[in-house]
Amino acid sequence: ISVGTLPPLPFAESARSLVAYPYGCIEQTTSKAFPLVLLDDDTIDRLGIGTLKLPDQNGEALPLDAARRAGLLDGAFTRIASMQTDNGHFAMWPGDAEPVTGMTPYVVEMLLAARDAGYAIPENVLDKALTRLNEDLLAGGNTQYQYDNYEHLRLAEMAHAGYVLARVGRAPVGTVRALFDNEREKLIAPLPLVHLGAALKLMGDETRGAQSVAEAFAKTWKRPDYLGDYGSELRDLGLMLAVAHEGGLSKPEYDARAYDLARELGGKADWWLSTQEQIAILRLGKALAGGAPRSFSASVAVGGHVEESTGRALVSRGFDPAQLAAGVRIT
Repeated sequence: ISVGTLPPLPFAESARSLVAYPYGCIEQTTSKAFPLVLLDDDTIDRLGIGTLKLPDQNGEALPLDAARRAGLLDGAFTRIASMQTDNGHFAMWPGDAEPVTGMTPYVVEMLLAARDAGYAIPENVLDKALTRLNEDLLAGGNTQYQYDNYEHLRLAEMAHAGYVLARVGRAPVGTVRALFDNEREKLIAPLPLVHLGAALKLMGDETRGAQSVAEAFAKTWKRPDYLGDYGSELRDLGLMLAVAHEGGLSKPEYDARAYDLARELGGKADWWLSTQEQIAILRLGKALAGGAPRSFSASVAVGGHVEESTGRALVSRGFDPAQLAAGVRIT
């Protein structure tokens, strides 16, 4: 049960699932590391996530304190470095030579967020990836002919690359503007337009930036069930809202779409979320929590035991059968 001033999205479940995710390709490793970067103590409190725990080497579940968090991130950075290819992109697994170019902007995005949060990242890995992204942008991107919608994927990768490059002041301005002016009509899903808009705003072109984001939210899109980008309508909308906030381009009418996500998930008897969807939910939660009222308070009574929660934007709580049998009251 979730109660609060934020959309009732599964923030706690997403956080716990990601940090405990058992696999380690480039996407999974990056997605496991991202919540360790995003979830500072204030965000954990605001999203009602509670204490995150992971088993130690003896199998005992212990709280994820600052030291363990830093150690896990160091391990993730080392594994990511082992998957970087000679040209600066990243392969799917350590030892592979074939780059998965669409993953590179995502990895860079996580590394930049980690550095912004104060963690020591492998700067050589980051710089090599940024250089590769810049060169690819100037060369017209990477065409993935093995996918039906290869032109969209080329442009989506370029827009994402433009965004992460703009965050460090390295985006080729003319190329990013040309993407907006001449090629955006080729897109068949909206997220790249938000990446493009955020990049343009960061480069000082606020008019094109706002127009790009507005088009992303205003147009009716029919995303194919399979596009080849690890995404979904849920992932795309969550990241659109998060990136709009991160880029200073959010509007109340955009944020209202977060409740569409909550209704979509709430209307399903059972649902499974991909790592990309979970990251989108956490990034959205962090973005929304910063502006949510902190005056919310709740009292949760289980049997004769009462828990008070104040100063949070959201309180999330699960109950086992014994607790439900004892009686639960929320006020």
